[in-house]
Amino acid sequence: TTLIASHDLAELELLVDHVVVLNEGRVHLTGHLEDLRAQSGAAATLRDLARPPMPHSPSPLELAV
Repeated sequence: TTLIASHDLAELELLVDHVVVLNEGRVHLTGHLEDLRAQSGAAATLRDLARPPMPHSPSPLELAV
């Protein structure tokens, strides 16, 4: 096993099979790269997969409560 830490996601796609993506010190995404791509669409890049989720915007119903 080799651990590679990098911010160059395009380069990592050429080197790795399994990824663990951290966001703010917590595991954001983990799995085999090809499995993650299959779940998100075969054309998804590691950059697409690693993008943090958008902040939740409350719906009008949540604002009314």
